[in-house]
Amino acid sequence: MFGKKKKEAAEKAKEAASKKTDGRILLYSDIIDALYDEMPKDEREALLEAKQQLEHKVYLGKIMYDLRIALEPVVIKSQLSPQGKKIFWNITAGGYQLTGVGLAGQAAMLFGGR
Repeated sequence: MFGKKKKEAAEKAKEAASKKTDGRILLYSDIIDALYDEMPKDEREALLEAKQQLEHKVYLGKIMYDLRIALEPVVIKSQLSPQGKKIFWNITAGGYQLTGVGLAGQAAMLFGGR
């Protein structure tokens, strides 16, 4: 009986883990959706660069940091597309960090600068 419960618990844990969506997949999906819309040239270039980095499996934290830095001038000018706003908000709020960079990584992203 003990072995059966342990096996059931392991299966439930495996099922729950498979339901979690990776932040890389979410970011990639949002970028693909955004690229179909009209947007400023700077925003499009930044999103295309991030897409390429995701395809080459660059570290997610670096991609998000670079994308946030590249989009900030567009944000300041209030020219960000609606889909770009969603991506920028998720980056600054840590919405793509589902796989666990942790609080220190998020604080470095928010307060770090060039």
